[in-house]
Parts: sequence; C-alpha cells; structure tokens
Amino acid sequence: MRILYVAMKYDYGRPNQGPSFEHYNFYDCLLKMGHDIVYFDFMTLMQEHGRTWMNTRLMEVAKTEKPDLMFTVLFTDEFHASTLRHVTEGLGIVTINWFCDDHWRRSEERRLWAPCFRWVVTTAESALPKYAQIGYHNVIKSQWACNTFLYRRMSLPPEYDVTFIGQPYGQRRKVIEQLRDAGINVRTWGQGWDSGRASQDEMIRIFNTSRINLNLTAAYGANSHDDPDVPSQKTHPLWRMLEYIPFTTARKGRTTGWTQISQKSELTQPTVTEPAGPAGHTT
Repeated sequence: MRILYVAMKYDYGRPNQGPSFEHYNFYDCLLKMGHDIVYFDFMTLMQEHGRTWMNTRLMEVAKTEKPDLMFTVLFTDEFHASTLRHVTEGLGIVTINWFCDDHWRRSEERRLWAPCFRWVVTTAESALPKYAQIGYHNVIKSQWACNTFLYRRMSLPPEYDVTFIGQPYGQRRKVIEQLRDAGINVRTWGQGWDSGRASQDEMIRIFNTSRINLNLTAAYGANSHDDPDVPSQKTHPLWRMLEYIPFTTARKGRTTGWTQISQKSELTQPTVTEPAGPAGHTT
C-alpha cells in the first residue's frame, strides 16, 4: 500500500531530542511491514517554511503522489481544517488520523478535526460516546502498542530493581522520592532527571534489564494509559505487578493520588518478577 505518512519525525518537533514516538512505532513499523511510505514531516516543514506553505505543500504532495491512504498523527493546530478536508473530500483520498490523548480532548477539538478525516482512531473507550454526540461514527477503537520489530526480548540478566523512563512532570518526582524514601532503589531517565534522556536503544536495554518498570499514569489501573513497550520485552509495569505480588498491600494515597507500596522486599524477588514478565509479553 502507498501511504502518505503525515507526522512529526522528531520528538515534539525538536531534533536535539531525537526521533519521535511516532517515528519509531508508526513509521518504522509500517515501513518494515512492506508499505511504500511517502514521509511528510509537517513540523520540520512548518518550522522551515511557515504554516501556510506547509499546508499548501501537503495538498500538492497528496495530489501528486496519489496515495492509497493518508495516515496522520495531529499534534496541535499546525494544519488548516480546510487543508485536511481538501485531501479527504476534494482529492478523494482515504484519510485516517490517530488521536493521541483522546481521554482528555475537548469536544470543540473533536468537532473541528474528526470530520476532516474519513476515519479516526482512538485508544480511549470514554471517547466513543463523545464522537457519537457530534454525529461522527467512523471511529476505530484501538489500543496503544509498540513496534515489535524494535522492541524485543534480549535475554539479558537484570541490572536494575526498579526503573522509570519519562519526564518528571505532575507528581512523578514526588512518587519517585516516596519510593526511594521507603528504601526502594529506583533509577530514572528522561528530560528533567539528573541522568538525562535515554536513547531508543538504551531504553530498550533498560526495559530488558529491569525487574520492574514504573508506569506512572494519572490513575492506578487505568488501562487506557497502559504502556505496551514494557511487556513487549517480557518485563512488566509496577501497577500490573500488584495483581501478582503476594502479601503486598496497595492503597491509593489521598494526598498524592498515586499507588503506594509496602513490604518492598516482595517487589524484586525473582520468584515474583520472572513469571510475570513473560505473561505480560503474551497478553
């Protein structure tokens, strides 16, 4: 299939931060599945030539390349709605947009952008009735996954008890501090931590050599925010481990809203962590 791939090549449009999640998990996967990809890095083009030029260029590329599908991952308001409608309706190209963070998207945004595409994808169950409310029904309910061509089991021995990769926004730093105060050895990577960012290859190795990887989502047990990268390498996020760890109590802290763990010695026992990792890989 010939796909016009419209997404950011770099993380948040910043080349110094390396390739984006979309690049690693959408583009690379589609390419290795054998599709013919026309790459349209809208953020870089907009930064270099301006928003109007970039929008015009997308219409030109769509008309010239005549793709079977335009696959888009919107960021904010880089596109004119009229541009996307022209590709969908004027050129008659099948278009689909993957909506990220659809669990908190405002109704006005959904009403503006969804009709610009033939199809949209959401990972949020809670968003389905909201699309219905605006009269849009071409919605595909999917889930987050990862590029299994990249994320793989490396069969390396454990190096870390507990790890976290991500920025320290919200209450994440406080949660990490609480775990460390409880005597749990937590290693962190990401912009804002002393260790700095981990590269894609480094991240995959860290996941492979971690007994437990923290998934600090907004709420314990929120499956819509589950991190697929971790079980893909037969390790496991901490919130899921609560289902497997015996004699461990978990409660939702009223002050922080985050799961707090007691009896920490149970967390890093091989008899607990090793069976749970492969189970996560197959689910």
